[in-house]
Amino acid sequence: MHKIVVILIVAYTVYVLHPNQPLRQEEMEVTDECECGIFSTKTPKPYDIPILMKIIENRHNEDSLPNCAKICNKLLRESENTVPNVLCAILGEYDNRRVFLHARSYQFEPWTFTGLMTVRFCCYGYRPIGC
Repeated sequence: MHKIVVILIVAYTVYVLHPNQPLRQEEMEVTDECECGIFSTKTPKPYDIPILMKIIENRHNEDSLPNCAKICNKLLRESENTVPNVLCAILGEYDNRRVFLHARSYQFEPWTFTGLMTVRFCCYGYRPIGC
């Protein structure tokens, strides 16, 4: 029994003093997930599930939501040429509609519209077509 206690104390000491472990809480960088979601409506209900969602690590601070929205907007703008292909691959048939980009900093917060939406687009046979 004495050996087990000594082993646990040594293991705990090694863990606490490990060079890669921060010694104080303040030294740890706190991050949150930034969630980007594409919806078929500008005002999704709390139970609505996004058509497409991407989770990105975001630094936690008082501006988490504005930073998250900026990250989502940048992500969509960088991939705007592939978005119709991806959406049509998911939706299959979609007629002359738009999708709206939303963001949230915390999993249980409501989605917030970022201000970005697609132009109207159509899908047939899981591929984008002209409307």
